[in-house]
Amino acid sequence: MNVKIYKNVILDMIVVMFDIIIVLGSGIIGFSVIRYISPNFEKDYIQIVTYLALDLFTLWAYELYTSVIRDNYELKLSVILSNILAACGCIIFIVVRDLLVIHSIRWYLCLNTIFMAVITSLIIYAEKRLYVKLIKSFEGNVKLLILDDSTQENDFAKKIKYSSL
Repeated sequence: MNVKIYKNVILDMIVVMFDIIIVLGSGIIGFSVIRYISPNFEKDYIQIVTYLALDLFTLWAYELYTSVIRDNYELKLSVILSNILAACGCIIFIVVRDLLVIHSIRWYLCLNTIFMAVITSLIIYAEKRLYVKLIKSFEGNVKLLILDDSTQENDFAKKIKYSSL
């Protein structure tokens, strides 16, 4: 895990906007696929908005919108877990709302939520990987030079020098 050197609010807002577009696009693609499975289904845009809100919250909770650049495994795990939690929350919301309002469960909305979670996970992971590569290419590697005098004891320099080991 590496800390970003820069603080660019505009770039961070562009990343959030891309995430919103990805989630909305996956919901629309999901509705298009489900139309072939169940031709007489009702579109429910509240489901997409609920998934969007939960997904943005879980991505934020897994610190994917912070000033940290993650390694590949941690990034993959954070994206997958955040989308699983968002999908579970959205399915619970759909089931409870449908049982209270229409007294039956619309299974295709639950299927669309699962489809959205898979598509969103794949695309957001690719987006975050690209983002990390771009940031690393712009920033380069940070180097630290420690000058140590062997005649004097310098505990702080030793901590810095040996902390990477």
